[in-house]
Amino acid sequence: MTGSSAPALCVLVLLWLFTGDSLAQSNGNYLESLKDEAASLNLDRSAQSVEKPPVSGLSTLTEQRNADAEHAGAIREFESGLTVQQFETLLKHNYIGSYLFYKRLNDAEKAEVYRYYQQNPNPKQVREKILELSKN
Repeated sequence: MTGSSAPALCVLVLLWLFTGDSLAQSNGNYLESLKDEAASLNLDRSAQSVEKPPVSGLSTLTEQRNADAEHAGAIREFESGLTVQQFETLLKHNYIGSYLFYKRLNDAEKAEVYRYYQQNPNPKQVREKILELSKN
């Protein structure tokens, strides 16, 4: 460090410490005033009896997606006897990473993966087979 940059650095550190402390103090004052304001509020009885909507629509969205998938005949788990199209759909919807590697395979390698699945419908092992073939 040169002699002229040391004082500038000290000034910057002091400014940072000063503004950080005052910012925290002003946030604390603001939060205190909000607490005081909220403590003085009374809740109307009619508002207490209103049924509250769900906080997040995620569970509803998930239920809707599951219902849509079941309605469309989507399969969510590996099971014996899937057609090639069902097998590929299963990969696409449930194992997107493996599906992306699978899509890069040539037709012979895809057929090898499908034959492997027919003999061993274990998702983990099928996905490992896809990775093995994609490395070749």
